[in-house]
Amino acid sequence: MSPRAFFSHSTAARLFELPLPLRLGNEGLLHISVFEPVRAASIAGVRSHQLRPTEVVVGEVIAPGTRHGSLRNWTGISISSPALTWCLLAEQVGVPDLVAAADFLVSGTHPFCSITELEEAVAARAGQRHVRALQRAIGLVRVGPRSRRESHARLLFGAAGLPEPELNTKIFTEDGRFLAMSDLVWRAFRVAGEYEGEYHQERGQFRKDILRRERVEDNNWRLFRFTGDDLRLRPRETILRVSNRLGLRVSAARMRAALALAAEIAL
Repeated sequence: MSPRAFFSHSTAARLFELPLPLRLGNEGLLHISVFEPVRAASIAGVRSHQLRPTEVVVGEVIAPGTRHGSLRNWTGISISSPALTWCLLAEQVGVPDLVAAADFLVSGTHPFCSITELEEAVAARAGQRHVRALQRAIGLVRVGPRSRRESHARLLFGAAGLPEPELNTKIFTEDGRFLAMSDLVWRAFRVAGEYEGEYHQERGQFRKDILRRERVEDNNWRLFRFTGDDLRLRPRETILRVSNRLGLRVSAARMRAALALAAEIAL
């Protein structure tokens, strides 16, 4: 294998611990790339890619033994940078998961990169394959979501024309006392949304969630919960649940746009 080869695509994404669709999280292939004119090797169990030099972005690879943010490159070969990894993921995932991956990269205490870096990476790929998906996704990226499904929910409700919520923020009583942290918050409407993942099914957490919900609703907040299946399989009903709590109407055109986006949300 060429010393100029590097892990890329979903292989690099897994090293960064990006949220991915189930089919890529369990993928058996390794994705390894080189830049032209180096030839991509043919190796069993490896999907090789040859990238154009024009696809290079600043700091395109992380060399072995070096660190990038919280990632230590302990592998024997280089890894594509966060921004390049995200761009290459456009070959493998739809827009909702591109946005979820980017939300992850730019969020947290020690983000892997900034939205500006992603914008520059997209601009550098003008005329390249999948750039339209990247251009569509980059304007939807936000700092704050803590899970893939939170990103998907924000996109679904936005496509339906509902106001954009605050993300992972505090909610308070009417006299200013702290109540809870919530995933999605429409503060002006006193409505909050919570993603119910597997963590919330644990017995101890389930009990805490019940008490928390009672405390929130006792203070005149309306709380709704949603699962991944609600977004993928019941998008119309989920949108109407939220719009009813907000006291807003979703037009037929907006509902069609939201349902089209829901069809892109992967397992």
